[in-house]
Amino acid sequence: MTAPASSPVRLAIDIYSDVICPWCVIGFRQLQRGLASLAGEIEAEVRWRPFELNPDMPAEGEDMAAHLLRKYGREPDAAATGQMVAMAARAGYDMRYLGAEPEPERRLWNTFLAHKLLRWALAAAGPEA
Repeated sequence: MTAPASSPVRLAIDIYSDVICPWCVIGFRQLQRGLASLAGEIEAEVRWRPFELNPDMPAEGEDMAAHLLRKYGREPDAAATGQMVAMAARAGYDMRYLGAEPEPERRLWNTFLAHKLLRWALAAAGPEA
């Protein structure tokens, strides 16, 4: 005789994320893989919450190297960037630039309007759109 099947545990997971954050997408992909490995055991409702990493960023943005130097006191490190790209690949996310050549300068942008657009899209079309 087998034990009756138990109902999956229901979780609500809030993700506070900025659309420009590479670590946010890597973490989300890892979460997806973890939840997939627990299929049938856990049912998760993922809720996205806005978070601005740099709310004081000017609208015209800032060169990435200059921003990292100003904010963290260091310039981009090729080894650290390589580790992040490799971690993203293991999580199933390709961070390589795939656009037209030459590759544009790397800039960070103020994401307030992007968050506003996402909020509007959610209200207008719902979470599954």
